[in-house]
Amino acid sequence: MNTYNISVQETNPEEYKFIKCIDNNSIINFTYSNIRALIDDTFDLFTSIRNEYLLVFSNLEDYNNFSLIFYDMKLQQINTKISKAHNDRIYTCRHFFDKITCSDLIITSSFDRWIKIWNVTNYYTLIYKKSPDYDYKHNTYLLSENLLYYNQNNYLITSAYEIGSQGYEILFYNIEDKNNVNNNNKIFKIENSKDNTNYLGVYYDKEIPYITSGNLGNIKIFDFSKNKLIKTFHDNNKKVNYLSIVIKDDSNDKKFLIASSGDGILRIWNYNTIKLISKIESSEKWIIGLCLLNEKFILASSADGTIKEYDLDSNKLVNSLKKDVDGEEEMNNILLGVKSINFNDKRYLVSHSNNGLIELWEKTK
Repeated sequence: MNTYNISVQETNPEEYKFIKCIDNNSIINFTYSNIRALIDDTFDLFTSIRNEYLLVFSNLEDYNNFSLIFYDMKLQQINTKISKAHNDRIYTCRHFFDKITCSDLIITSSFDRWIKIWNVTNYYTLIYKKSPDYDYKHNTYLLSENLLYYNQNNYLITSAYEIGSQGYEILFYNIEDKNNVNNNNKIFKIENSKDNTNYLGVYYDKEIPYITSGNLGNIKIFDFSKNKLIKTFHDNNKKVNYLSIVIKDDSNDKKFLIASSGDGILRIWNYNTIKLISKIESSEKWIIGLCLLNEKFILASSADGTIKEYDLDSNKLVNSLKKDVDGEEEMNNILLGVKSINFNDKRYLVSHSNNGLIELWEKTK
């Protein structure tokens, strides 16, 4: 296994320039003791089936209304604003394409303990809502939510924690089950999922959904079709806090799992052999959100205020992007997440920082 502790080296990385701050997002009271990967889910970026290039986020300026904002990237203006989307701070805004209705959906969750689904295609209407207390008491908290499609049904998955219990359970239920009134769907648990779940993601392999769960000490992969834990990745260090996870396929049909972490190290495993093959020590601060650009490059948001760019062929840090305002670098921002989108034959990045700012970047080469 190769371990690198390096400075920035040029290997033809992609270059970006900061353009502007789009708007303010929800304030995150950031401390190293309580940071969780949910902060990377507070905004999303997607191309709708109506060929809109949309950014969805919650809004700081309108914080008391807990609004949900849809921003048109191409027109550079707010498309739609939903006031009182929740009754407390929104911490999940995630896009999902619904194969059943062929529409774009947004799933949101909040400290008010409600999970809601909005139909973007049908005039941003609220089509589903559910209180996640289930059979838990009112001291139940959520950490991350996601939607997945399997066997012609949509399922909502969530990690729920009851204070006093031994950890988080990953729960799921079929939101297409029309036999249950008032959305009181039967709740199921993912087997062997009781853990300290910081991150909850979904990826597909030949139409089968797999759930990725990152936590303190290890990363778990569950086969949703079998409700079975199939892989566990770790670095023989139970203190490593994994914050974001990406599954990468290359042109040679090889698959890799890449994870950011609270110790500032980007880790890469061979997905099939579960062997840790690279550790890139690129920062003394937290490496938080991940964004896979292509087979060669991946971006990561960092607590040192930069967007870090890694060359996955050489397993090296090749660039660090810092916001420049009027020729002066803005310091002390903690970047919580970064995402990319292509339109007008050019790539753009959107980042989210702990001071509430949502920032737009443009690729220059």
